Amino acid sequence: MQTITAETFVNYCKVNDIKIEWLNRESGLVSLVKCFTAGDLSAYSDAESDTSIIYSVPYVKSQSSTWGTTGDGIGGYVGCKNGVMRINRSSCKKTFLKEVKKLLSYEVTNE
Repeated sequence: MQTITAETFVNYCKVNDIKIEWLNRESGLVSLVKCFTAGDLSAYSDAESDTSIIYSVPYVKSQSSTWGTTGDGIGGYVGCKNGVMRINRSSCKKTFLKEVKKLLSYEVTNE
């Protein structure tokens, strides 16, 4: 995926019922959450696809990591069982996060 603008990111999350649960400019951490019916494999797959927008967030190349309840590990089983897709990305660019924070109508972190 290509990197996107902060406005595109925020609008996509709103349209797809994705909550930007955590955003911290100091650490560069962003966490997205999407809830669905627990145990519903199709809904889990859709939620994983929707939250993959996080891969388009600009980041510091040598330091970034992405993890969560994705289907590539045990976290996927837990996420599907509990009806929560959570995905995180570290070392996101601070300028991008600053713009996201400006666009949000609710507080996502205690900076």
